[in-house]
Amino acid sequence: KIPPVLETDIDIKKVIVHNGRFHADDVGVIALLRECYNPDIEYERVDYCTLNSVFVDILEKEPNTIIADVGGSFDGERRFDHHQMNSGESHCALSLLWGVYGNPYYSFLGSFIKEIAEHDSKRDLFKRTQTLNCIGYMNAYDANSEENMRNLEKAIDIMRTLIRGCINEQIIFAQGVNKIEESYKYEKKKKTIAMIPSDLIYYAD
Repeated sequence: KIPPVLETDIDIKKVIVHNGRFHADDVGVIALLRECYNPDIEYERVDYCTLNSVFVDILEKEPNTIIADVGGSFDGERRFDHHQMNSGESHCALSLLWGVYGNPYYSFLGSFIKEIAEHDSKRDLFKRTQTLNCIGYMNAYDANSEENMRNLEKAIDIMRTLIRGCINEQIIFAQGVNKIEESYKYEKKKKTIAMIPSDLIYYAD
């Protein structure tokens, strides 16, 4: 049985993100929800300067809506913005969402999301991967144009493919471990099985 990727008691139907230029963070939030929770998740883009009272009103009237990467608040339930946090920490809206709803079983996906957080927070510019930069490069000249909305949908699909790949690799890895477990009878002495990627080591009795 394959464990669920996201677990939440909220029946999420819509996510609110910022308008203007999109990045791997806000794109990743939409992609993760569509790929691992509900493919029909809707999104609404609002101005960065939208007043907090507006967001509070939205959440009261729309119990199936969450807010990500905008709004200046993180409540561990329905608001997932990181801009108000300590700039010395690697956080992004996607990593905050994953920390609340994500299943730690999927460590490959968790590592990918951590990389997006480091990329988005710009803690180390030398670690900013071209893959994540390319999501930003998909923006049209006019960030609020219809062309850019079409590009955003393409970016979401690309990010969904990457997320799906992380999940597939995790499942393949787990299946490989299970096959090895079935092939050997372990006695009292513990044996270490090292599998690619090299930073993941599985211990079994």
